[in-house]
Amino acid sequence: MRPSFISLLATATMMSSGALGECLTDQQLAPLVSTWKDDAPVSLFVPADLSIADANCSQDRFIALLTPAFGKIVGWKVAATSAAVQAAVGGGPTRGLLLEKMMESERSQPMKLVAGLRNFEADLILQVKDDGINNANSPIEIMEHLSHLIPFIELPNAAATFLPSGFKMTPALLTTINSVGRQGVVGKPVPLTASWAWVIALGTMSIVTVQDGKEVSRVSGAASLGNPLNAVGWLIQDLKASGKKLNAGDLISTGTFSPPIRPAKGQSFVVRYEGIPTDAKSTEVVVSFE
Repeated sequence: MRPSFISLLATATMMSSGALGECLTDQQLAPLVSTWKDDAPVSLFVPADLSIADANCSQDRFIALLTPAFGKIVGWKVAATSAAVQAAVGGGPTRGLLLEKMMESERSQPMKLVAGLRNFEADLILQVKDDGINNANSPIEIMEHLSHLIPFIELPNAAATFLPSGFKMTPALLTTINSVGRQGVVGKPVPLTASWAWVIALGTMSIVTVQDGKEVSRVSGAASLGNPLNAVGWLIQDLKASGKKLNAGDLISTGTFSPPIRPAKGQSFVVRYEGIPTDAKSTEVVVSFE
C-alpha cells in the first residue's frame, strides 16, 4: 500500500520534532567539506547515536561551510523516497540542500567525470512558483504553487568513498551528509498547470534511463512516495517543523527514479520522462562523460 499524503505529513512532523541536539563541529565536518570541495576520498567519523535533531543542525553547519565554494542556496532535495532506499537506510525521507554551483545546465560537450566518486541517478525537479506553497495541504493545492517540471540527472557523491567500511547508513547520517547531494545536470524547464491531469501524470509517467543507446531502467513516477507531489508535501512539513519554508523559485529534487549507476568515461545517458500532458508527451535530459 502506498503512503497517503496525510501519513507523509505526520511522518515529517515526527522526524523533525524534539529538542535541538548537538551539532558536529567544524573540525568533525572538515573531511566531509574536503570531499565535496576537492573530490578527495576521505574517511568521515560520525557518532552512531546521532539524532535527527543533531543531523539537521550538523547539515546547516555543513552547508554554511560549503557556500563559499558552491554559492547560494537554490533549493532542496528529498532523498530516501523509494521503498528500496528506505529499507536500506532504515527510514526516510530525508532532506538536503541544492547550491547554485552544484547545478549544471545540459550541454553538448562531455562532462569531466570524477571517477569512482559519483553515482548517476535519474531524478526530477519541481520548481516553486510562489511561497503560498507553504500552506498547501493536498497535491492539487501544491500544483497551484509550482511553475515548472525540470528534467534532472543527479550525480551524488558515492557514500562508500567517505564512510568507514561496514558503517551502516541511517536517516540521521544521510541528513548530515546533505543526503549526498553534490552535483547534477538540469534540462529545459517544462511549464506546469494546476490541473488534475498533471497531478495524475506525475504519479503515472515513466522515467526512462538510456545508457549508450540501451534502455537500462524504466520507473514510474509513483516510485517517489507514490507521487513526486507527495515528496514536496513531505518537504513543506519537514521544513515547517524546523522553522523553515520554501521560497519562490526554489528547486525541489523529488527523489531517485533509477538504480544508482557508477558511470564511466565515454558513457552517455539520456533520462526521458514519458506520459506527461504536453504536446510532445515527453521531455528529456542528456549527459555524457569524458
